[in-house]
Amino acid sequence: MTKKDAITVYFGGDAKELWTGDGLHIVYSGRLAALARRDGSGQWRAEAHFPACSGNVKPDYNAASKEQALAARLNTRDCPDLTLAYFQTAANAGEALLSSKMDAGALPCLSTLNVRGGLDALILPELLRLLLDECRLSWGDSVDIISNCTIYMAKECLCVPLPAIAALTPRGARLIEAVDEKLRGVLRDAFPGDWRRMESGAILSENTVDLGRLSAVMCGSVICAKELKAGNLRTLYTVMPGKFEEDS
Repeated sequence: MTKKDAITVYFGGDAKELWTGDGLHIVYSGRLAALARRDGSGQWRAEAHFPACSGNVKPDYNAASKEQALAARLNTRDCPDLTLAYFQTAANAGEALLSSKMDAGALPCLSTLNVRGGLDALILPELLRLLLDECRLSWGDSVDIISNCTIYMAKECLCVPLPAIAALTPRGARLIEAVDEKLRGVLRDAFPGDWRRMESGAILSENTVDLGRLSAVMCGSVICAKELKAGNLRTLYTVMPGKFEEDS
């Protein structure tokens, strides 16, 4: 995850699940990487993961050149907002875990992360990925740690196509699907047979991710205005009212 004082952020590729005697392992292939390093103003800057290769290899077929091009686009903001947000949030997630010296149990003591329900919510599946795949924690422990160190300051409920997220982080997209699947089990128990009510609280709908609902489900507490509580988050407020506090 890190290279000296930088955080390695991976883009794209494929993530396959491999079950062994030690449990589930994720095998990645075809990813590009960018090193995230804070500059003098505290902002994340991207660097190529590997130095560019010299010779007659064409850049289109050279991973190092592709990573240099990726870093340049991130620094000049010559890429979609979703890509920029993923880079920033993945770097923040890696930094939060690094600050705990990879002791995931210490993460809630060291970090309180405020999520607004926009693209910043991409930090949630990335934290889950790191805890599951790098720290080798169970699902329950990983979810509890994230819940204990995050607050959803509900300002947005942005919706993003799941395939767009999967293009950046295929493992993260699958984890979002897993969170949604578990949420749907809760909604089925709460509203048996009421499919419309279940859909009104789900994270995924027509292959689109509601980042506000993802934040409400994964964060430990939700601070929001009455309008959101009675609107987009109404169903979740009904099934988990203890999480919600009214924004003053």
